[in-house]
Amino acid sequence: MQTNIQTQAARNSDPITSHIAADDVTTTGKRQTHIRILSEIVAHNPGMTSAEIGFMISDKHPDINRHEVARRLADGKGCTLRQGVSRKCRQSKRMCITWWPTESCLKTYCPDDIDSESTH
Repeated sequence: MQTNIQTQAARNSDPITSHIAADDVTTTGKRQTHIRILSEIVAHNPGMTSAEIGFMISDKHPDINRHEVARRLADGKGCTLRQGVSRKCRQSKRMCITWWPTESCLKTYCPDDIDSESTH
């Protein structure tokens, strides 16, 4: 699934090095790939915080650290992901936003679950 990213990777007030890094992560496809990976993870594990997701995937995806998780979840907002309510995070012990899949995300990554729900 190709995500139509609506958020800029670096703010206008960020230093030039942030813009260089943002261009790199976008042009290499890493940004899109990470959004896809995280969308699939959220589809199968809805209601987690970015810190919880970062901890959960750290062994399998060491290149996607907790801060990258937070950035890419925000990139997926409105396309494949949506923010839920805040709750106390099991990792940071602070109040954090939870992340949930959109309908299009579920259709892409959990099509069998959608089909079985519609037949009942």
